[in-house]
Amino acid sequence: MTSKIKSKNIHIDQKEIESLKNLINAGKIADAENRTRKLLTQKPDSKILMNILGISLINQNKFDEAIEVYLKTIKSNPNYAEAYSNLGNIYVRQGKIDESINYFQKAIKNKRDFTKAYNNLGVAYKKKRNLQRL
Repeated sequence: MTSKIKSKNIHIDQKEIESLKNLINAGKIADAENRTRKLLTQKPDSKILMNILGISLINQNKFDEAIEVYLKTIKSNPNYAEAYSNLGNIYVRQGKIDESINYFQKAIKNKRDFTKAYNNLGVAYKKKRNLQRL
């Protein structure tokens, strides 16, 4: 489950978002992290920037930091489905399948048409079933 970025936000210059997306998609993850952190000093409440920061951390296997970022994001934006889904992705990578299922379900509850969360929930259930067979 590779994390890619898709976003819209009127409070942030779309060129900045596209630039960060391009860095991540080009594999320049640390650069994206650094630039995102710098932008967050100017726009600390931006859920889009927090999501991009979390994705950059996930892609560097900095899971504990990413979890903190997403929990903070959820605290200030409790209906932001992408944060729940990305937490689910982290927990899948860590082998914490029950936790991942919980977060994918919360993502779906907040965004009923979130197809990636439905897909990831199915993957998590399959992994859980495979673990139960062992």
